[in-house]
Amino acid sequence: PLDLIAPYRLEMSIKLPNKMGKNLYNFWQEKLTQKLGKEKSEYIVNLASQEYSSAIEKLNKKIINIAFKEKQNDQYKIIGIHAKKARGMMANFIIRNKINTPEDLKSFKLNNYRFIPEFSSKEEYVFAR
Repeated sequence: PLDLIAPYRLEMSIKLPNKMGKNLYNFWQEKLTQKLGKEKSEYIVNLASQEYSSAIEKLNKKIINIAFKEKQNDQYKIIGIHAKKARGMMANFIIRNKINTPEDLKSFKLNNYRFIPEFSSKEEYVFAR
């Protein structure tokens, strides 16, 4: 508590009036959308949180959203801190295993997570533990 580093969180909705718009969504939206739109892949695997992924406009790509859920009292819920760690594990898994098809994503089985087909769809893959 005595160091000079103040805690911070860079939220997309933070007011940041500039020539691009009123907040970080406006600032980044066009750049992110254009960059992702130029990718050669037919698919985009969305491992971003809802807050950050909503900064991207509609793409002419198939987007696969990934959700990580925890079983608590016979219900599955997204727990932010666990989901954040799992998204990082999934990114590492994709890179290390050179995953390049949506079907291959389903083989992710780290930290007791497993693909749950009955909770999933073509647009959202749900992994739970």
